[in-house]
Amino acid sequence: MAPKREIESKFALSEGKYQGKDILFCTAEVMEAIQQKGWALTSTNLESLHFIYYDTPQLDFYRQGATLRRITGYPPTSEPKAAYRYDYKTGALEERLESTVWSRWEWSPEKIAKKLIPEGKSGAEIQNQQEEKALQETARTDTFSLKLYCKRWFTQVEISLDTVSLVPEDFDKKKTTYLGTPEAKTFRELEIELLRGSEKRYEKLVHHLQEKLQLTAVTQQKYGRVMDMKRDK
Repeated sequence: MAPKREIESKFALSEGKYQGKDILFCTAEVMEAIQQKGWALTSTNLESLHFIYYDTPQLDFYRQGATLRRITGYPPTSEPKAAYRYDYKTGALEERLESTVWSRWEWSPEKIAKKLIPEGKSGAEIQNQQEEKALQETARTDTFSLKLYCKRWFTQVEISLDTVSLVPEDFDKKKTTYLGTPEAKTFRELEIELLRGSEKRYEKLVHHLQEKLQLTAVTQQKYGRVMDMKRDK
């Protein structure tokens, strides 16, 4: 599957003026800022999703800034209608490439890698079947996202306010979620992704939000932050 370029910017919401603030407070400030620049809110969505991340025993994906993951928890109304979403991401944030596939079936990490990772790559982008068999689960998270879909002329963006909680290895997987428990290790992010339209108009919006809301940029992907949080005992 050919990867596509992912155009997004990420900012921390767990520090500075937003540390300890309710997500609705953050949302109100974001809404005011985008409206100042003539953007219109077209729709919103709430998602509570479960992520499983995979890596080699040597954590090659983590070390090279790549991500291989499975996502579940999408509501029946989601499009496309499938129980599982699988992602592979690679490259620096400003040059990020993403491959995604939806399925009704649960796949092994080996099958995910075979479907999503281009052949002929090196390092973390696994070359052969023997290396694929070494893949293992490295982390689980529960993520709550409030998504704002905004439009100006023919340009559409998705603004996502994400709360990510690391699920401990000894957590009872039969329970629905670990998110929000008092002992949860958590971080929050604001992501702005260009869905279609003018990249220049998108960049102007990102610059305005960062300046207006005094946001700190994040250059690391969620998997990297999750693994750092997991290793920080």
